[in-house]
Amino acid sequence: MTAPTPSQPPRGNRPATTNAGDPLERGPRSRFTLAILAVLALAAFAGFVSLGTWQVERRAWKLDLIERVNARVAAPAVPAPAAAQWPSINADDNAYQHVDVTGTFQHDRETLVQAVTDLGSGFWVLTPLQRTDGTTVLINRGFVPSDKRDPASRSDTAPSGTTTVTGLLRVTEPGGGFLRKNDPAADKWYSRDVAAIAQARGLTQTAPYFIDADAAPRQGGAGFGRQLAPAGRNSPFGRSSEGTTDSATDPASSAPVAVPPSAPAGASRPPAGFAAGAALAPAAAAQEPAWPVGGLTVISFPNSHLVYAITWYGLALMVALATWYVARTERRLRRRHAQSQVQTTLRS
Repeated sequence: MTAPTPSQPPRGNRPATTNAGDPLERGPRSRFTLAILAVLALAAFAGFVSLGTWQVERRAWKLDLIERVNARVAAPAVPAPAAAQWPSINADDNAYQHVDVTGTFQHDRETLVQAVTDLGSGFWVLTPLQRTDGTTVLINRGFVPSDKRDPASRSDTAPSGTTTVTGLLRVTEPGGGFLRKNDPAADKWYSRDVAAIAQARGLTQTAPYFIDADAAPRQGGAGFGRQLAPAGRNSPFGRSSEGTTDSATDPASSAPVAVPPSAPAGASRPPAGFAAGAALAPAAAAQEPAWPVGGLTVISFPNSHLVYAITWYGLALMVALATWYVARTERRLRRRHAQSQVQTTLRS
């Protein structure tokens, strides 16, 4: 047996050829293999279409939610849900409802919840408000920077006596924040978990929601208007104040709002670019806010469902085209294979 010459590739590496020297075309796949491929293609196509349809339905639900929340925020305030209504409170029907509630603040039981806002990092100030019927509602009075966490370091604007608070109803946020759990024993809070805060502060008959109180009025009696940024049917929207959209570095942790309307005039929003704790020029010193600062609620509903739907439907179309191509190729191979067998039979 002689070794192949250097100019000739080993026989095992030579492509299969016909008698005429043309490359040998592969034969058609077996019917069993084609059946398996068809089942897989059908399953993938049905799955992608189902996911696309689900995203279309989710988009319709999201658009309806945006419209309902827009209407709730802009509507006149209604009385906050009483104890008899608490079992039916849910995010879909009640979140961001404009409500008012009357009672007396229990400032000695306030809770600080970590937050990040456009004023920097700090805390939301949650203070229990005891109503005349004995029930309690947690009020998010607003944001304070870290150096104002001690009530003694803030200006003396804490409302006393019977107070009426107007704001947005928010559903409880159990558990904690992103990768951080609430630690009641250490008094460290990363989300506004109403039940856990009530238990830690010894509160009874506490509503299963809290209220982001509206911003305090400016000096001279002109209050911050609540105004929603234009909400397109395919875009998120946010609450804005003084014509500018409020924002937060971490929307999941931003949800405040509020110094009660009864707070003294003079509580104002800091000028643009103000950093919490920064020294102010003499001209701006008069504009330094009375802590806590309300009016920072961010309402945002990302709506990318249309993009997801197009993606899933596009994948379904790709599966359909691939199936058509495989079927077309297999028909061609079977036809040529049949013709080849006929020719072989005639030659024999």
